[in-house]
Amino acid sequence: MLWGTDTSYRDCELGWINHTADTEWLYALIREEIGVVNNNYFRLRISGIEPLQYTEYPAGAGYYKPHYDWRESSQPLEQTRKLSFSIQLSDPADYDGGDLVFMGSQVRAGVEQQFRAQGNMIVFPSVFMHEVTPVTRGLRRSLVGWVVGPDWL
Repeated sequence: MLWGTDTSYRDCELGWINHTADTEWLYALIREEIGVVNNNYFRLRISGIEPLQYTEYPAGAGYYKPHYDWRESSQPLEQTRKLSFSIQLSDPADYDGGDLVFMGSQVRAGVEQQFRAQGNMIVFPSVFMHEVTPVTRGLRRSLVGWVVGPDWL
């Protein structure tokens, strides 16, 4: 359980991976991938990545109901969450449920399975409403993060 959180909305275990000398290699890999995606698809003014969130969703208790990420930034007010990303750490054969779903989207057949592939990263605008459906078997692990930049205005 995420301490201090209403579990009717979200139930998961999480921890934080701060940007330090020991984790620079990880942040560098993510920055490189985010840069390619941003340049090819979004072209947003971005300036950094918030601390990474390691998340576990266990069977019978793992879910995160529909939500937006952009309002939850831990950054100063002049910084806004612009892009969110999720990196799948679990083998998809190790769990059932736990799907990353975008509200109101018409995702093409087969794309959802790519979201589940171990090691894949999905990047999406933080203003997209999304959820993680309940895990019904096994354990889903992911690394989640948010890319910030100057305010939209």
